[in-house]
Order: sequence, then C-alpha cells, then structure tokens
Amino acid sequence: MDTMKLPTKPDYLAPDGSEIRLLVATPRGSMAHCRLPPNAVTKPVWHQSVEELWYCVSGRGELWRKYGSKDETIPLEPGTSALIGFQEHFQFRASDQPLELILATIPGWPGAKEAVESEYRKWKPTISEHKNDNVLDEVNERLTGLRDALNKLDASIAQGRLCP
Repeated sequence: MDTMKLPTKPDYLAPDGSEIRLLVATPRGSMAHCRLPPNAVTKPVWHQSVEELWYCVSGRGELWRKYGSKDETIPLEPGTSALIGFQEHFQFRASDQPLELILATIPGWPGAKEAVESEYRKWKPTISEHKNDNVLDEVNERLTGLRDALNKLDASIAQGRLCP
C-alpha cells in the first residue's frame, strides 16, 4: 500500500515547462500534481507511449489538443477532466491565477524522454524545461557542500580530533 501527501516543492519541471509534484505510482499507472504559474504558456509536446487523464483542481486556463487534422481548444476550470490521447499534440496555458491539475498517466510515466516537442502549437510558449538547469545547479552546489563537509569530518576523525 502506498500513500503520500502533496509535496510542497516541485520534483521537477516537465518537458513542457510545467511544475510536477510526483504522487503515488505503479508501473501500470502514475499520478502527479501539475502546476502552471499565472499567465504561463507551456511548450507544445506529444507523448510517445502514454495517455494522460487530467482533472483540474484549481485555477483557470485553456487546453489545446491536436490529433491528425482535428484540433480543439477547451477551457480548463475546477471540475474539468480531459484525456490527452496517445500521440496527441497538446499545449496549455493558465489565466491570471495558477492552474493546478491532477494527472493520471497510463502506463506509468517512463521519464522525460517520453514527451517530444511538437512542431504544432496554438500559442507562443512563455516557459521551458530549461529552468531545470537552475534546479540541477542548486542540487549540485548542495551536494558539493555536503561532500566538503564529509571530507572535513573524515579528516578530523583520521587525525583523532573526533571519535568515530
């Protein structure tokens, strides 16, 4: 059995640029919380092997989907659910407030390479996944600091200044 609460910080930025907080998952399906800042527009993408079920929990925005020659734009507001079908191109945007969605992915999300940037788009994107670079830089800085602290601790122990 697996239970968890919504993380306070995003786990990562999705390939479309939205904030992702991972929830419970199995190989056959996964859940995530998705947040898009006010007035943000994602990069258009499509999924190679998964489908997603979306449920809007707060905020307002729009979802654009394209499959073959058909496309549509629908409003996203609390209570709206939508399907992002296999290999369906999509893009979404938030209104003047954050847009928050629960995403169920079937099968479970295989990783960032699953999403491919689309050659089609409805709006000009305002965010990108490159914000992850800042997060990775911050993580690397913290890891370097921890390594330095551990090395100093090891040196102190080796010199007999601290008992192991």
